[in-house]
Amino acid sequence: MKSILNRWFVFLQICFLILDTFLVLKKVSIDAENVWNYGWIILSLQMVYAVLSFKTVGAEEKAAVLFFGRPMSEVQSGLVFVPWLICTLRKESRLTIQIQIPGEPEEIDKSGVDETGVAKGKVLPIRATTTSFDIVKDNPDFSGDPALNQNDPLSVRMTLEVTAQIRFKIKDIVKFIRNIGSTKEAKKQLRDTAEAVIKSEFAKRTPALIIAHWSEISDILKKKIGILVRDDLNTPEDDEGWGVLIETAQLIDVDINKKVNEALSLVTAAKITAVKVEIDAKAAKLKKTEEGLGEKAFETSKGEGLASARQAMLVANSVGYKKLEELAKTPEGRAVLATEQARLMYTEANYSVLPSDGSGLFGAIAGIQEVLKGIQESKDAKKKGDE
Repeated sequence: MKSILNRWFVFLQICFLILDTFLVLKKVSIDAENVWNYGWIILSLQMVYAVLSFKTVGAEEKAAVLFFGRPMSEVQSGLVFVPWLICTLRKESRLTIQIQIPGEPEEIDKSGVDETGVAKGKVLPIRATTTSFDIVKDNPDFSGDPALNQNDPLSVRMTLEVTAQIRFKIKDIVKFIRNIGSTKEAKKQLRDTAEAVIKSEFAKRTPALIIAHWSEISDILKKKIGILVRDDLNTPEDDEGWGVLIETAQLIDVDINKKVNEALSLVTAAKITAVKVEIDAKAAKLKKTEEGLGEKAFETSKGEGLASARQAMLVANSVGYKKLEELAKTPEGRAVLATEQARLMYTEANYSVLPSDGSGLFGAIAGIQEVLKGIQESKDAKKKGDE
């Protein structure tokens, strides 16, 4: 159609030039002086018309010529001829178009008061209600799913505010204009479809399952959007497809309201505190047990040492100095020797001996020997007196 239009336009321009030449040569004019010659007037109007008919298309733009509103053909970037008053030029971005649903973060109304209406420049959030564990527990699609846990705080029914993102490119601008009209209308339909898909998929899952199935839900969203736009570019030109290619369609955020977030934070904090208390209690119990075992082992070892030392003292007189020397090599032995030294002094000796501090190897031995010597002399004297 465009080529036919261009041929007719060129043909008409040639006809007008021939007419202009004839009028100029024949001096056909409004006034007698031939100042307002028809030929020159028509030629001037042709030149003005030609200037108004040239348009430019940027390198980052796709454009199509519309003949009385009907899209005719796509034009390349650069200077293009669009007959003024007959045709118009429609432009769209050649780059990837990204839309956030329901809107950019600053555009979403977070007041939560829907009764007052949406402020100018704001959009309502997408609110999707989830299911609960009791409803979904018998669903075979989620049987054995680790995210399906009755004790999980996110296994209850909630209403979430969801944000999604869709990115697409216009591949056939003629189809796009014919079947969808504009990017603004495309965003509206994409939002409506995305909202329907999100609410449908969220209603099947608990919040915990939604988080676990994030990628799966995004894949479902992309598939449904692809069906909406009929993004098969091999379809006939008169097909109802949008002429676009969907690059991505995905969930990007789920906003749980402030009160629920605070409650979940308290649950998490309580669980962490409970775990900490349990760990501290186990540590204290283990410490006490180890200390008790340590003391018991020490007392046992000490008792065994003292018993061994006392047993050695019973035969000290028969084995003499060598045995006492071996006995005094251990702290327990020295302690027993000192104790035995004091006992002998006060029970059997009739005189006092200043005991050694027991710090040296022979201090305790010397003290014991001195005491034993005194005891023996005392016994000999008593025996002699009896005789």
